[in-house]
Amino acid sequence: MHKTLLFLLLFTFTAPVWAQTSPSSAARNTVVAGGGWAQQTNYGWPGTAIFLGLEHRLSTRSLFSVQPRLSGFRADTRSREPDKQPGEQYATAVAEALLAVRTSRRPERLALRLEAGPALFMGRETTLYRYPGTYLNSNGTTTTLLTSEYRRETIRKPGFSLGLSADATLRNRLYLGVGIESRTYSYFPGDILTASVRIGYALP
Repeated sequence: MHKTLLFLLLFTFTAPVWAQTSPSSAARNTVVAGGGWAQQTNYGWPGTAIFLGLEHRLSTRSLFSVQPRLSGFRADTRSREPDKQPGEQYATAVAEALLAVRTSRRPERLALRLEAGPALFMGRETTLYRYPGTYLNSNGTTTTLLTSEYRRETIRKPGFSLGLSADATLRNRLYLGVGIESRTYSYFPGDILTASVRIGYALP
């Protein structure tokens, strides 16, 4: 998280210098990849998120663009969260269809971007169900567990993605940006919150 914020500060100061010598880009399609620190908010588990997408500007002078994107999140196996058990896991892939609006028509200028759109979550969640011990069943019998019992659930849910970023296209081709994203299917403001660094290439 701290590295992402540091990169944002450096990017904010250096991008305008590059942009002064960059001609206005006529490219409408940009391949964008990114990744960074993320957190599964329901359990407070930190992890890593990555994504790959294709941004298509509606015209060379348009503020709007569409971006189909595939992203993924995986919680850290060894979390610093004291309540996370070794067998608990969380991983999901997300298919997103985003509509974005940018505060500048010129891609070489540093500007803010707001993006939002529907998403489909597909993954698996493993959480601790019962600790070792003796439990009374509903029929009056007892069950004794010698090891922890885990519950596994499949995630297949529609949801929503929302993001805010700052970006610029340098030297007419190199796309750089930083952003924060919220991906949610059950908890607001988001099941997965991400701080990411973005890099891309504007196709000729």
